[in-house]
Amino acid sequence: MKHGLILITFSMLLAACSSEDVSQRKVDTTNELSPQTITLEQNETITEIEMNESNQNIKLVNSENNDNVETQSTLFISSQTSEEKEDEMPSLLQEPVEPEEPLVEDYVMIGDSKYINLMQEEKFQDWINVAEKYGAALYAIPYSDVFAIVKEGEVLVGMSTGVASAAPNNIDILCDLMVDKGDATEEIIEGIKQVAETGESVQLNGPQEFGDDFTIEKLEEWIVVSW
Repeated sequence: MKHGLILITFSMLLAACSSEDVSQRKVDTTNELSPQTITLEQNETITEIEMNESNQNIKLVNSENNDNVETQSTLFISSQTSEEKEDEMPSLLQEPVEPEEPLVEDYVMIGDSKYINLMQEEKFQDWINVAEKYGAALYAIPYSDVFAIVKEGEVLVGMSTGVASAAPNNIDILCDLMVDKGDATEEIIEGIKQVAETGESVQLNGPQEFGDDFTIEKLEEWIVVSW
């Protein structure tokens, strides 16, 4: 019986010691966890501050970037406007262009017919050379085969297809216009002079290359060569 009481008492002591150990362990565990929890809260607090500061820095960076973008846009617009102004400036500084004067048609009236100037037409260069030799100009009725060498309003020689005529005082010009008649040139020139002196008509056989005969006669105070 005494042994039983001793065992019960010993068991109770062991239980009490075990309870104290557990309690002490709980306390120790609580003490260990508490600083960690506090540390975690501090870390969380520090993290929030850092995050706020980071967000503020990001906002500042974004704000600076926006300012830079706006500044660059402003500079670009300003530069573009300046270039446009530079492009516009020359037109403002250029001297006003005077309107070109309308071309005045060079023509003469012979009788009721209008003759226009042909001195720039290369295909009539042989006749132009003769006209220039005597200080005259070559004219023609538009869209026709009627030509005239005119000087100071006076017709020196009239020409058309197969015929040329001149006043007796202008036979030198008429002779110069006949230099393209090949082998018959000399005979034609002599015939012109003869008709101017005598008034009598002259008939000439033309060269085979032309296939025409020449008639030189005086008609109404004009020496006329036809072929």
